[in-house]
Amino acid sequence: MIKGVNHRVIEVSRPESAYFERAVLFLRPELSESSLQTAELAAEHFLGESMPKRRRFRLQGWGWFMLGCAVSGGAAAALCLLS
Repeated sequence: MIKGVNHRVIEVSRPESAYFERAVLFLRPELSESSLQTAELAAEHFLGESMPKRRRFRLQGWGWFMLGCAVSGGAAAALCLLS
């Protein structure tokens, strides 16, 4: 429950998100009007919108085995063709 109505807020709406519709961030009372644009940038950074995290592809277990088989097979085919 939100108490009080005298707080300044920044509302970040992202309708294209699969999980969240919007986020409401409450500004500190000591924040001046001149730093409001900086606060908006900080809000986007806080929510991870400015630099989305990308998941790196990593080989695990069978992936390394299959890669090794493919490299060995390619090397064997190259040796057969060269001899």
